[in-house]
Amino acid sequence: MGPASVALLWLALSSAAGAAEGDDSPGAAPLSDQDQLEQAVAEYQSGRWDAAQVALTLLMSDATVSQPVQQEARVYLGEVLYFRGDDEGARKIFEQVLSIDPDFQVDPFRHPPEILAQFEIARSSVAPFPRPEPVQTKFSSTLLPFGMYHLRHDRPVMGTTLLVTQAGLAAVGTILWFGLLPVEERTYVVGTPEEQSIKLRNALGPVCGWTAVGIYMVGFLDAQHDWRADRTNGVAFDVPIGLTISGRL
Repeated sequence: MGPASVALLWLALSSAAGAAEGDDSPGAAPLSDQDQLEQAVAEYQSGRWDAAQVALTLLMSDATVSQPVQQEARVYLGEVLYFRGDDEGARKIFEQVLSIDPDFQVDPFRHPPEILAQFEIARSSVAPFPRPEPVQTKFSSTLLPFGMYHLRHDRPVMGTTLLVTQAGLAAVGTILWFGLLPVEERTYVVGTPEEQSIKLRNALGPVCGWTAVGIYMVGFLDAQHDWRADRTNGVAFDVPIGLTISGRL
């Protein structure tokens, strides 16, 4: 083989080698985050689970990858782990997704129903239990008459009973008291029917008043019991120190 033939053969081999290495040339554009994710998903869907797991792990741990792609990589990694029988590992991955974004939603068109169900189970374990709003119940509210405390704290039967009895007795006592204010209404002749009527009204007034006070005390003590029970259950209160001591007594 002459020198010319050798030169032509070398040029042909060089061209073939250059064509074969064209895809890895320095000028080729690097794959985007989304393209890398799609490649990893393709590996998973083709049954090459080991390669997919490695690629997805690299994506989710690479700080230069955008968060949406990282989150999708985590979901797919959890899916791979779940279908490989590692339920615990999948749950931890899903919980990691939700710890980053509690409102994250799995795309039902890209993931099977089993993964959606497992993801929602993980959401229920990550989501904190709802805490009741603190109720700023003051001790002074237990001192209110006419069952106002009970009516404000979802105890309508007790509140209505206290309201009707206290208001009724207070009204009767007030009418009797005002009715005896005029002098002629308090003057009577011994042995006449007016004597018995005036004495009866004089007796009924204090009875109504003290009965109203007694019913008020029943409502107050019941409100105290309810107030202390709420405080024991961890409800926030705004209570003056002196009133707290007197309430316990």
